[in-house]
Amino acid sequence: MEAVRSGGNGYIVKPVNILELVEILDKHVHKNSKPNFRALIIDDDQAVSSLYENILQRHNFNCKLVSEPLAAFAVLESFQPDIILLDIHMPNCNGFEVADVIRQDNRFTHIPILFLSADNSEECEIAALKAGGNCLLDKNANKESFITNVISQSQRSRELHAVIDRLRKDELRFQAVSHSTLDAIITLNKDGLIILWNEGAENIFGYQSLEVIGQSIEIIIPEQHREQHRKGFHNLVFKKNDLSKKSIESQAQHKDGSLISIELSYSEWLSGNERFFTSIIGDTTQRKKIENELLQQQENLKAIVANSAEGIITIDEKGLVEMANPKALEISAYSVDELIGQNISILMPESVKHQSEIFAPIIINKAREIQGARKDGSHFPMELNVSPMSIGGKKKFVGILHDITERKNALETITLAKWEAEQANKAKSSFLSSMSHELRTPLNAVLGFSQLLQEDQENPLNDDQSDSLDHIYTAGRHLLNLIDEVLDLSKIESGNVNINIESVNLTTLITQTLKSISPQLTKYQINLENQIPNEQEFFVTADSFRLNQVLSNLLSNAIKYNKKQGIVSVFLSTNENKIRIHIKDTGLGIPEDMMKDLFTPFNRLGAAQSEIEGTGIGLTITKMLIEMMGGSIGVNNIPGKGCTFWVELELEQASIPNNEVKNSAAHQKTDTPLTSARSILYIEDNATNRLLMKKIISSRSSFQYSEAITGSAGIEAALKTKPDVILLDINLPDMDGYEVYQQLQKNGLDKDTKVIIISANAMPTDIAKGKNIGLSDYITKPIDQNLLLDTINRALR
Repeated sequence: MEAVRSGGNGYIVKPVNILELVEILDKHVHKNSKPNFRALIIDDDQAVSSLYENILQRHNFNCKLVSEPLAAFAVLESFQPDIILLDIHMPNCNGFEVADVIRQDNRFTHIPILFLSADNSEECEIAALKAGGNCLLDKNANKESFITNVISQSQRSRELHAVIDRLRKDELRFQAVSHSTLDAIITLNKDGLIILWNEGAENIFGYQSLEVIGQSIEIIIPEQHREQHRKGFHNLVFKKNDLSKKSIESQAQHKDGSLISIELSYSEWLSGNERFFTSIIGDTTQRKKIENELLQQQENLKAIVANSAEGIITIDEKGLVEMANPKALEISAYSVDELIGQNISILMPESVKHQSEIFAPIIINKAREIQGARKDGSHFPMELNVSPMSIGGKKKFVGILHDITERKNALETITLAKWEAEQANKAKSSFLSSMSHELRTPLNAVLGFSQLLQEDQENPLNDDQSDSLDHIYTAGRHLLNLIDEVLDLSKIESGNVNINIESVNLTTLITQTLKSISPQLTKYQINLENQIPNEQEFFVTADSFRLNQVLSNLLSNAIKYNKKQGIVSVFLSTNENKIRIHIKDTGLGIPEDMMKDLFTPFNRLGAAQSEIEGTGIGLTITKMLIEMMGGSIGVNNIPGKGCTFWVELELEQASIPNNEVKNSAAHQKTDTPLTSARSILYIEDNATNRLLMKKIISSRSSFQYSEAITGSAGIEAALKTKPDVILLDINLPDMDGYEVYQQLQKNGLDKDTKVIIISANAMPTDIAKGKNIGLSDYITKPIDQNLLLDTINRALR
């Protein structure tokens, strides 16, 4: 009122509605301009209609004349008038009926209807108002009054139309938003009843709008939350609580009864004197699930970090500690407050702090060992692994700390134990080598002279002497076998045995092995049943020499542990790509309580007190060798009736052997005569060995034999006499045999002269060394006379 009295043209209440402001400004800007209104004149009297048309056109009205009242409804939609001038008395229907029909259409309810009539009675005026008219104009009234009334009503019609149009657009916008949003939009009246339920609400809660309109909002509120909601809504309606501008997180209930996590906000609005409340609700079930999963992951990560056996720290780009887990605090002995915010160098000794460039690219993502420092100043070995990371766009580092004191100590213990084991192994090898050498030297004389006496046809021994000599020779051979098997076992255990896997003709190898053990069969009076099919050849992948050793050992045991006039059976069986060699005896078998020690070294399973020769190592070596060749070994034992040992190997069905199977059986006496016009030089410091060699060469050949007792004397004699064969000992008083050989080569040793080592050094390394430097051969003591003569004969061919 004060604004109007003071001359104001309008009054707008804040907050300002932009659309309303535009309408008011537009009205006042165009207030003084002549509007171009549209008037629809419905009158069956064309003269009267034309009169009104002329009057209105002079005031910038566009007019449309309709003389047939029923045709006016079609014109209304196309002409869109601002005002309707309607005659009351017309044919077919009166003006009140036309007005009543027009007011039924919501599109035209805002258009003012002015009734024109010469009858201005009160009854007629009341009828006009009841029919929806705005006023009743007297056809006889003056023109100024008429035009003023028409213009005023047209202006109000135009303004009302603008407001209605704005409201309609607002409604369309609201409907578009309401239908397109994924959120639920629900409007309630003050009683909490639903009056609006959009598609988002249908999708979230499962109810169609027809199911919930007019229902209480409690239809979607879980039972346990309803009482709390009633109190809150009551306070909202009666303004005991202000509407919160913040979203509220809660739970709602789906039509199927399941609970939904929601986020909602309320807003209040008025329509007339009625208050309404609109809630926008978002389904946060999936988000809550993800949040819970992330929270669980964070809790798991915290638990992992807190309970990690490794120290974990995070460092910013300046090297300051931001986080340290309990293990890191335990390692460093600092508290959280003492470590957080400190430079990482606090964990380094003073002497290496300048080297603690943890950000250097060369150490990122690489574990390195450094010295760590505890709070008390003590040092300890630490493994540190630094990795970069980015949090919130800021570069940081995570460090994994590990106190490796125990690992270092364990490593030192292991290293020391390894060194001690290596030293022990070297000591064992040295002992075995020394033992072998020291035992072989006297055995060379024992066995050598025994053989010479046994074969001396010119001075034969009597039966008693011959029997005693046989015992001496047998004991010597037994002792030599023991030495060889101990060395063999040592070589296998240390991994110094070379296995040459090749295609082996098993049929041929077994035949040759059986031939080599025939003397034992005769000695022990054992019969052989050879069930190997000679007409069919079998090939296996194995080392022919070692396989011969395995079969010889099993056959020898089958003979020794058999009964007099017993039987040794040899037969084969196949299964897919495997073949088994069976060696069966008819002895007493093995006691069941001793089977567990069958392959235990030096355990003869109760036979140690018997007269049967043996060392208790043979089966151990046999098992190791067969397994090194990829095979297996086993036994079928019947106590009191004998046992059957078997060896299983890979079978080659269509293989072709590369070479003839090597015959590793004992060398038989050579039948090939040695050429008499040849000379032999024996370089040896041991007088007994020289005497034995002289007797062997003299009795078994016509070689010209000479000797030298030192290395230097041997070199001089060799260069002077140029012998065909030099037999060379290794352990000489002035130089070893290898140096003698090198000096001979340097001083022009005849290339046709063959140098053969004769030594008690029987270790694999000694033999390999001798063969690698180009020597003709290497023979170990005690000397097998037949092997010696065969080797000399082979070298001279």
